[in-house]
Amino acid sequence: MNALRALSIHWVAEIGVFLGTFSLGIARAENLAYDKPAPSINPRLTAHSRTMEQRVYQLTDRVYVAVGFDVANSTMVIGEDGIIIIDTLQTVESAKTALAEFRKITDKPIKAIIYTHHHSDHIGGAKGFTTDEDVKAGKVAIYAHKDLLSQIISRAPNGMMTDIVMPRSHYALGAYLPTGPEGVVNNGVGPVLVAGVTAFIPPTQTFTDTLELTVAGIRLQLLHSPSETNEMTTVWMPDLKVLHSGEVLQGESFPNLYTLRGGELRDPIMWYKSVDRLREFPAESLAPGHGRPIVGADAVATTLTNYRDAIQYVHDQTVRYINKGYTPDELVAVVSELPPHLRDQPWLGEFYGAVKHAVRQIYVSYFGWFTGDPTTLDPVPSVERAKRYVALMGGRQHVVSEAQRALKAKDYRWVADILTGVIRANTADMEARRLKAEALRQLGFQQTSANYRNWYLTSALELEGKPLEFAQPFWRMHTAGSASTRLAVLPAANMLESLAVRLDAQKSANVHQTMAFNLSDSGKTYAVEIRRGIAQFHSQAPQQIDSTLTTTKPVLDRLVVHEITVGKAVSDGQATVTGDRAAAEAFFGYFESPTPRSDIKLTVR
Repeated sequence: MNALRALSIHWVAEIGVFLGTFSLGIARAENLAYDKPAPSINPRLTAHSRTMEQRVYQLTDRVYVAVGFDVANSTMVIGEDGIIIIDTLQTVESAKTALAEFRKITDKPIKAIIYTHHHSDHIGGAKGFTTDEDVKAGKVAIYAHKDLLSQIISRAPNGMMTDIVMPRSHYALGAYLPTGPEGVVNNGVGPVLVAGVTAFIPPTQTFTDTLELTVAGIRLQLLHSPSETNEMTTVWMPDLKVLHSGEVLQGESFPNLYTLRGGELRDPIMWYKSVDRLREFPAESLAPGHGRPIVGADAVATTLTNYRDAIQYVHDQTVRYINKGYTPDELVAVVSELPPHLRDQPWLGEFYGAVKHAVRQIYVSYFGWFTGDPTTLDPVPSVERAKRYVALMGGRQHVVSEAQRALKAKDYRWVADILTGVIRANTADMEARRLKAEALRQLGFQQTSANYRNWYLTSALELEGKPLEFAQPFWRMHTAGSASTRLAVLPAANMLESLAVRLDAQKSANVHQTMAFNLSDSGKTYAVEIRRGIAQFHSQAPQQIDSTLTTTKPVLDRLVVHEITVGKAVSDGQATVTGDRAAAEAFFGYFESPTPRSDIKLTVR
């Protein structure tokens, strides 16, 4: 737990009727989201940006919600002798700005912080609200679900899937796009990501299912509400009749039941059942983790009901057609959008999550990739198949001519579709790539979904061969530094365990050796055993080991990413080896270095 206590995070989530919230009129001169109309932006997406104006909303005389200061919201609850903060935004700078606005309302001290879940836009600004010293002294208590810390560690971007999840995140969140009419408009659930320092303080008190407590005279009930994350926490304030929904309501948008950057399905049944638990509270106002708050019992009840019905509709109708034998491509033709009575409701526009990609993932969650046609069990390899298809279609020039005709006709989806085979057959075909890029760019301009827009526009850059350089300040800051520096967030045990997916199975096919790692700065000892193509992590060193490396966590970080060799670490006095020195020096050579971003192609392939 000591390592977790010291954890500091350095990583990286329908326009409707305004539902009666009171505004204090506290706003900056500019909006963090791009809210100016342009031919290259769907007007509904522009209108969505305007819901993200930076201001503090008053729900009651004790509850205030800061919206638009960062991607997520922060909520202040005023008690008798202090205040409670629910969620601390992404960065210390954003948190300090929001706190300054809260301080115009009250100067009472912060007594408690509640984290709704582990995503950094809800916890990264903790040190903008309080200090390690005040938390350690017991002046500020921090509450969260018991699994929040383990979720942080398991979802850190330095785990076993980081090489592919991070570039996919860059596409989905517009890391390579400028903010503006041909780039990032908003984040879907909030404005653009804000650059700054992220500084997390671990919780001091955790709970499992429910926790009832009183802070500064305010009665609170914390409720485990699995939805967007498995450890989501919602907060009910019975005396104030205020419900904080965390991200059970994922902003003023249809929820991201599946995230394009990659990840497990967010279980739709579990999600709408969590909404049902919230519907049992007689809430007269609702403070969300993203989006504008809602005031009025009828408005709260209607929003919650519509939200859970939308999730259940997509799940149930997908399963209905799966049971008729439909495959994913067929499913998205019949479950392509919500029914009109839900589609046109506030909080259900497809600005972040989208029906079609949720439908596909629901199928995969039940059946996996195989649709039943054995042709797909062992098909002709994709590049060879593309070459044959293009030949059958009359050859490369015929397909390109058809794509040019379709582009003039604004049939952009067909352009992208037919040129995919041409490009796959020859990734150096720049004429085809530029045509497809223009089609994708025009498709991006039509989107309401921020994720879809960003992915289309970034793929266009890749197709044109333009360098993918970070345009957003957030990403320039949070991806800076060496690979070993970014590993600092990950505890040694998790880092060593994740080495398994970097093992070169061919190179280690005849290798059997075990190396122990004695970390002098933590007193912990672990081991990794290479056994003919697999790497087994041992939480304690087994009896049979070939060598022991004694060093510190920062040096181990550098060894793992090949910034330094064992021999160099030993000669520099940063490590010692006992046992088989040759085996120790060869050990990390069996593991591949992290894949460079430039080697990963998501569209040109």
